[in-house]
Amino acid sequence: MLRLVDTRALMSVHSFLMAYLNHCYRLCNTLRYCTLLLSQLI
Repeated sequence: MLRLVDTRALMSVHSFLMAYLNHCYRLCNTLRYCTLLLSQLI
């Protein structure tokens, strides 16, 4: 059985990971968009 502190820590780690993945996803989309713009210009 997990104690309350363990579940709380797991939830905070999970939310942090989700935010980090979301940030990386946005960054990848921005880079892809920039490369598309550059390829259009060149």
